[in-house]
Amino acid sequence: MNKMILFLILFFSYTLASANTPTNLTVTDSTILSLTLNWNSVSGANSYKLYRSDATGLVFTEIANPTQNVYKDSTLQQETKYFYKVSSVVNGVESVQSDSVEGTTRFSNLKLFSIWIDSLDLDSLNSNLPESGKCCYKPATLNVDGVVYNIEAKFKGATKDHWLYDMKSWRLKFDDQNLLDSVYKRINLDNPSSIPMFTENLAYEFFREIGLVMPKSEMVRVKLNGKDHGIHHFYSNDREEEFFEANNIPISELYSEVANTGSFQIWSYLGENSASYTQWEKEVTKPNIPANDFTNLINLLRVLNLSSNEFVVDSLRYLVDIEQYIDFYCSTILARVFHNEHHNLRLYFNPELNKFQQWPNDPAAWGSLIPPDYSPNILAYKLMQSPEIGFYKNKRLYELMNNFPENYLLSKVDSIWLKIKEDAYTDSLKDKTNGDVYTNSYLESKVQNFYSSIGNIYSIPETYLNECEINYSQEYIFNTQNISNGYIPVLNLYLETLPNVASKVSEIFFQATGTGNEVSDIDSVRLYRDNNLNGIIDFGDVNLGVPTSFISDNGTVDFEFNDFLLPKRGTNLIQTSQLPYKPNSPFQIQIEKELYSYILAYKFNNNFDSTKSYLVSIDSSNAIVAHNGITGEIINPQNIMSVVSINDSIAVENIFFQDQILAKGASNFTLINSPNWLSIDSESGILNGTPDSLDLGVDTVEIFINDDFGNSTSYSYSINVISQNQIQDQLIFDDLGVDDAGITRNGSIKFLGGNSNPEYVDISSSSQLELSNDFSIEIWFKPIDSGSSNSVILDKGEYQIIYKPSLDIFQSGALKLKTNVLGNIDIANGTLNNGLLLKNRWNHLVITYKDSTLNSYVNSNLQKTISNTNFAVYSSISSLSIGKQKNTNDYFHGSIDDIRIWDKALSSEEILYNYSNPGKFHSDLDLNTDIIAN
Repeated sequence: MNKMILFLILFFSYTLASANTPTNLTVTDSTILSLTLNWNSVSGANSYKLYRSDATGLVFTEIANPTQNVYKDSTLQQETKYFYKVSSVVNGVESVQSDSVEGTTRFSNLKLFSIWIDSLDLDSLNSNLPESGKCCYKPATLNVDGVVYNIEAKFKGATKDHWLYDMKSWRLKFDDQNLLDSVYKRINLDNPSSIPMFTENLAYEFFREIGLVMPKSEMVRVKLNGKDHGIHHFYSNDREEEFFEANNIPISELYSEVANTGSFQIWSYLGENSASYTQWEKEVTKPNIPANDFTNLINLLRVLNLSSNEFVVDSLRYLVDIEQYIDFYCSTILARVFHNEHHNLRLYFNPELNKFQQWPNDPAAWGSLIPPDYSPNILAYKLMQSPEIGFYKNKRLYELMNNFPENYLLSKVDSIWLKIKEDAYTDSLKDKTNGDVYTNSYLESKVQNFYSSIGNIYSIPETYLNECEINYSQEYIFNTQNISNGYIPVLNLYLETLPNVASKVSEIFFQATGTGNEVSDIDSVRLYRDNNLNGIIDFGDVNLGVPTSFISDNGTVDFEFNDFLLPKRGTNLIQTSQLPYKPNSPFQIQIEKELYSYILAYKFNNNFDSTKSYLVSIDSSNAIVAHNGITGEIINPQNIMSVVSINDSIAVENIFFQDQILAKGASNFTLINSPNWLSIDSESGILNGTPDSLDLGVDTVEIFINDDFGNSTSYSYSINVISQNQIQDQLIFDDLGVDDAGITRNGSIKFLGGNSNPEYVDISSSSQLELSNDFSIEIWFKPIDSGSSNSVILDKGEYQIIYKPSLDIFQSGALKLKTNVLGNIDIANGTLNNGLLLKNRWNHLVITYKDSTLNSYVNSNLQKTISNTNFAVYSSISSLSIGKQKNTNDYFHGSIDDIRIWDKALSSEEILYNYSNPGKFHSDLDLNTDIIAN
């Protein structure tokens, strides 16, 4: 009886458990890393138990205890099959498990990078962040598309976005014999903090389409020791020789800032000792140039630290590939990746152009062109001091906007977003970024903001970009609706002069509509000039706010002034008008010859009439225009002499002569006095000609230059054509004249320097070669490590320049100036530790004399200053010998080029310009117009 009762109870319990088994277990959704399951609810169930098995479907393990009849399993791997069962729990009794159901996660659109690293090594990397993670590489393997690489791995970065969370950024280093894709030696896997994963992908793709060389880049999914490690931004290291070779880029100097200082320090001129440049390093160096040779960078920094902006900009044209620089900059605008700061800044010295280029390592690293208060990129800032460069920037931006219209960029955004969206949504390792919770909705909002920011760029008036004229009209109506809650209406005026347009007057009119004729409710109208030099970038980006502090008129201000809060950028108050303001009376703007944005602000009094609307009308289309052309007298010396040597036995192409006159703003060049064999291109100013034996002697060349506005000036200098009969024995001409830095010096002359081949150049005496009052002597010379003890470069009898070789194979002794009054004077010592006077390298020597002070410069660096010097040399009828001392066997051994004798003392800026631009010389016209002759 008792056994029967027990059996009935057990049977009843089993029947009840079976009755409570959930039915219709179904996989309702599948993503890359998750499966969602649903089943019919069980009446009275307190909870459910969900079981999962791997692909074998044999062993099930409880994974969750949900209270509802739905569950999302988000701890899965992509493209993997799983099996599930579910049971219910009613009054503490678990039901029989349901039949199993299978589901498979979907395949990711992103490439998979699978990293395997020993657990102890991984613990070591995590043990003492950040130092432990980035100090040492650990051995590891990487599987990409079934190819296994032996690598070394460490964490990357130094900020909270890289270090504080589970998902780290990685730097991977490959074996030299097994590079990734046979090209990449180092790669980076960055955890994508917020929107940069999006913008940088767009930037990389866009930059490639306009022809910029960029590292390989894409979003990838990462596994770490078999577990999902989230999505990462993969990009290759572009600072390896393999990258240069794969992209047909000449291996040359690549300079990189060492520290992300966010200060001016990296741009400071710190002296000639390269060890002082602690903020820069060479990541790649050109063959045969020492890694500690910072000469090219020093030249750039020295120019950037000069005080004369106009001179700086002119020099930068010969030091920087401005077209590439502007292309990169405009691309950052359209791709929306520039910031108000810089980091990861790198400069590449292109040996084919002898110019620096922006190295496109980090598209978000460049910084926008705003004042140094907000961007320490002084190079960008100095470039934009030039209206012509600003004009070119606008033109180029307009071209890119036409070639790559808004729909094109938005379609790029769509394709990238569709590719990464699901992976981003299913990334279980999302982190906080800048205090925001990094959720799917947060990411979605950032993407939408990105769409809008592209639209804002394309709302810039096309007429402004296309024409870049000062021809602007706009009306702005304001009333109580748009100035409520303390907000002040601010109007941006984007006005720019064309090259050679010095100034223009624009007029602003105020009118009132409604109940009154006078704008009596406005206390003042203030006009501010935006020192950004890039107002176009901020078009529509007006950051208004509540009234703040007061700053007096004409003060240099940051962003708070006169009870107005304007966009945070440097501004200067340039004009103010106190009101009540009479209607239709003009408020004039005097626009300087610069690229600026102008901001108009209004201050209202307590009598503001809410029934009125106010109309502001800006019209500059009929404004007065003043031009500054190229008229004026030449203030730099005109008696520089070019020497051309000829020999009838040499083919004519070997004695080809070429000069070029460059004048800012010039439109036409005409020869008004010249030898018959010389001609000039009227548009370019290039002088061409081939003299012969009938053309010996000194001729004066005079060029007439005019511009489009009727202004004109003239320029003249001398050409001395000599026969090689005046050159002793066999003189060797280096037709290419290419130095170790890749600079071409046409027509440099080689002197063998031995008694068996006693060659030199002898030029007949001329009054132009006599030194009196102020003067400068300028020479390029390339010494060879042998020759006589007194290796004479120049000898005029009353003065000599002597090069004294040294036994040191790296340095080359000293330079001396000898005169018939002062005797020997040391002007440079080759034992200096800054790499001066290198043998087998071109050196630049300048000696200046002014106000009884003698200065000597080697490679643009001041070497000696001798004061209270009486340099009244005795004039003589002696000829000028080049490469030999008169009446001795002291010959020069090496090459000499570009000997110049000036009738003034060149300034340090002019010397630096000539050193930075070999083969050219710099002189000024008044009204700030330059002429450069070669």
